[in-house]
Amino acid sequence: MQMQFHKYHGTGNDFIVIDNRDHSFPHAGRQGQRMISQLCHRHMGIGADGLILIEEDLQADFSMRFFNADGLPGSFCGNGSRCATAFVFKHDIIPKKQLIFHAADGSHQASVIAAGKHQLRVRVTLRDVAAPKTSSTSHPFAHQAFFVDTGSPHVVIFANKIDKLDVPAEGERIRNDARWQPGGANVNFVEHIGNGKIYVRTYERGVENETLSCGSGVTASAIAAHHMKGIRSESVSVQTRGGELQVSFNPPQKKGARYTEVSLEGPATKVYTGKMPDLLLDG
Repeated sequence: MQMQFHKYHGTGNDFIVIDNRDHSFPHAGRQGQRMISQLCHRHMGIGADGLILIEEDLQADFSMRFFNADGLPGSFCGNGSRCATAFVFKHDIIPKKQLIFHAADGSHQASVIAAGKHQLRVRVTLRDVAAPKTSSTSHPFAHQAFFVDTGSPHVVIFANKIDKLDVPAEGERIRNDARWQPGGANVNFVEHIGNGKIYVRTYERGVENETLSCGSGVTASAIAAHHMKGIRSESVSVQTRGGELQVSFNPPQKKGARYTEVSLEGPATKVYTGKMPDLLLDG
């Protein structure tokens, strides 16, 4: 059998998207993990940072089942959620501009802000976020670090001249630090670039490498930047290597309160549609 797939990216964070409403995609168990890992392989498969299955949900417009590039189920994925929303809208699965979807961490709202031939602008809401926790770091480039959970766990490290950093090497070291085990954490290196903007480079667990963008990571970074009062705005422009995203939120009004009305907005782009070779589907 040959199964149709679609390739999407959100500011360079790319995904294989499959309509799995008939539950025909064999994702379960070790064989499923091996197959997804092979599909996401950059040289021996289609190549992607993750795989998304679109499924029906009795309490939402659709359900998004997300797998990391290593084939294991992932936590919340911000850019993946925007790509999933673009997919169901563009392919008339749910032809509405305001949607509710279910992800690994619960229900989220999504809005299609603008729709072009290949690219859509999509905003998704995230769950309320606890104020960042200060974390010690011995990194030579860093002057401050925080832990933020935006549906996925993130270490946020503020540093200077992050383009000079070896993010794959430094990110791997921090991601595997004992304090973040057993699951590990994503690692974001953040630099203030003026005019209320930040620049973020992210090492993602599950991909085990730097990605061009990470939606939940830029959200964590924007909240940490506001928390440390480096940025006062409640809407933060975030530059990544793959493009620009916008993060908005309502800050806590008292100690111990959470950031609410958190949202992530940016482009979601269709790259192409194809059919998986039987060899890849056999795992």
